[in-house]
Amino acid sequence: MDFFAGEDGLKILFLDVDGVLNQADDFYIYTTPAAHMFFPKIVDMNKVSMLNFLLTELNKFEPVKIVVSSAWRKDAYNLEEFVELTGIGIEFFHEDWRTDTLGHSDGGTGPRPQEVQEWLDKHPQATEWLALDDLPFAFPEANFIKTDGLLGVTFENFEELLRRWGYQLDYQPKEAFTGWAKYKAAWVVNKTPVLVA
Repeated sequence: MDFFAGEDGLKILFLDVDGVLNQADDFYIYTTPAAHMFFPKIVDMNKVSMLNFLLTELNKFEPVKIVVSSAWRKDAYNLEEFVELTGIGIEFFHEDWRTDTLGHSDGGTGPRPQEVQEWLDKHPQATEWLALDDLPFAFPEANFIKTDGLLGVTFENFEELLRRWGYQLDYQPKEAFTGWAKYKAAWVVNKTPVLVA
C-alpha cells in the first residue's frame, strides 16, 4: 500500500505530542528560552514504540493515518524533520500531515477543534477520526480521547482508541507479560485472534 494513499474510508488520528508522547517531567524543562537552547525536544520512546506498534497492526486491516495537531507541527519544516524529532514511522502519516494554525502567527496552539475541522473539510475521504490530546479542547466527545498530561498516553488510552474503532487487545497469558510487552502477547480484531510475534 502506498504510504500516502488517499483511500476512501480512511481513519485519521489527530495527534498531540506534549502530554501525550511525553509527560510533565519531560516537557516542563522547556519553559524558559535558555532551556530551548541547550535541550532538544523530548518524547518517551516507549510511548512512541507503542504507537508505532498499534498503527502497524491497525494498518494490516484498514488504512489509519496520523495528522499532527500539536504545536510541534511548527517545529519541523517538513515531515522528515518531524519524524526525526519524534521517531514515529513516516509510513503512518497522511500526505497532508499537519493541521494549519488558525489565527496564530507565532506557531502556538490555536483553536484546535477548528483546525481539525478545516483539515477534515479538505479531506472528505477521512470518514472516521479521533483526537488524542491532553488539553480539554472542545472536541466532540465521540472523537476525543483525553490523556493525563502528567503521565502521557497510557495503556488505557490506547485501549480506548482501539475500542472506539472496533478493536480490542487480548492479553494471554496475562501473567507472562508486563509493561509494554503485554500488548505484543496477542491481538484480537473483531473477535478473531491474531498472534503477534
